[in-house]
Amino acid sequence: MPPGEGGRVQIHPQFWAKTPASAAGRTAEKLLPAGYKPVLHHLLDVAAVANTFLLRNPARLRREAALLGIADEDYANLAAFLAGVHDLGKFSRPFQAKRIDLWAAAVLGPPPAGPIEGVNH
Repeated sequence: MPPGEGGRVQIHPQFWAKTPASAAGRTAEKLLPAGYKPVLHHLLDVAAVANTFLLRNPARLRREAALLGIADEDYANLAAFLAGVHDLGKFSRPFQAKRIDLWAAAVLGPPPAGPIEGVNH
């Protein structure tokens, strides 16, 4: 991965979240031109969808915000944030080890020789 501004390595694009096998029948080359979708991109996509869904469904937004006793906009932002962190565990070493060929060696060091103990996601 080429260095970012100031010679720093950009970390987030090196961690994968989705691969062609998980592309659900879509053309993998169009969906994942780099061979995978980075975790951060996946998390931001999901947050944006959650926010858009609520904003386009104002009755639902009002109803759910009222259940929590908060303003509609605050609820939409909270729901988007929570949706956005739903897969934060994909940054973990055990999850990343599911695809050694996509292992972020520049950040994580050499790939493991075998399975990594722990929750994988």
